[in-house]
Amino acid sequence: SVEIFPYYNEFIPGPDTTSEIFAKNIIKAVEKTEKQDDYYQITPDKIVILSMNYQTMSELMAAKWFEQFDTYLKSLPDSRIKTGTIDEYRKNQDIKVPAYIPTAMNRMLDNWCGYLVRDRNRTSFKNTVYNFMDNYKSCRNLYNRITYMTILINQFKKDKMRKKAAREMLLEAQDGCAVLCTMNGPYANTMHRQNAYRSLITAEKFIRDSGKFTENISRFDYTNDGINEYICSMQSYFAYVSLLGGAVQELDVMKNCGNYADNLNRVFEYDGADDNYNRGLFIDHLFGNDQFDRYINGEAAGDGVFSRIYYKEVKLSASRKELQLLAEAEYKPTNQKVSLRKKYIFNPQTLEYEEFH
Repeated sequence: SVEIFPYYNEFIPGPDTTSEIFAKNIIKAVEKTEKQDDYYQITPDKIVILSMNYQTMSELMAAKWFEQFDTYLKSLPDSRIKTGTIDEYRKNQDIKVPAYIPTAMNRMLDNWCGYLVRDRNRTSFKNTVYNFMDNYKSCRNLYNRITYMTILINQFKKDKMRKKAAREMLLEAQDGCAVLCTMNGPYANTMHRQNAYRSLITAEKFIRDSGKFTENISRFDYTNDGINEYICSMQSYFAYVSLLGGAVQELDVMKNCGNYADNLNRVFEYDGADDNYNRGLFIDHLFGNDQFDRYINGEAAGDGVFSRIYYKEVKLSASRKELQLLAEAEYKPTNQKVSLRKKYIFNPQTLEYEEFH
């Protein structure tokens, strides 16, 4: 992977720009991006990189602008703004925002994909299938499951006939109707995805039935976003827990061959509201009275506390099949620090869940 840090040279100050105005412009721009930012609560620090040429640096140094700005920051000990280098930020930052840089795409497919993506890509780049999956998380989740099963099947070496049968089921799951959706509505698309999950679960059962299956729970970057998820393979089910929301984002029951966590996120154009969080199992929200009224009326509500923040691992016991997560956040209406602890216990037949406030 490649790490990319964009420049925000529109904020480069001039020799006559006051420190107060410069800081105000930076804070205003950052706060605007935080309104729908999944990464805010776990990593509230934002990096704004300015790339200055020799002439600009010379003018600012001649005007002693950097000394004045340093004095200004020291007079405000509670200011969010801190100065530093890119390397200083990289060493302390594990969270990465996944992005795709397209090269080219068939024009007809681009027009079709652009229609479904709802014109969220406002740049001059063409839309790609990755833009589509970024907006439709249920399709991305299926793609992740296909990728994971591909890895498992390729690593399986014990029985050529079982491996061949598993590959046939994997090929059956790689159906464009399931990954890209159809124009027949959300319920038809759900049926296509569940059929794909059924094929993937059947493929995994072929591998498991070789007699060497061992129940396990482990860390693995299942979604390929730079952050480990918790993969749980038990006798009766496969599941993974995401740090985002501390929720179970996939629960495949082996007996019924279905994903019980394949929840549909609402789409504004069709449902009149966006959920603004990834639906799953055991999602928590923190609402005020007004927000709760909007929530039960089917409207978008809340500022993402507990539903759109990243949890921290407290304990992972592979032997006891136990996972504990902790969320610490700030409830903006009252500026209060809040926390929530979750505990998952993975048994061969059941999944137990507890939470502590």
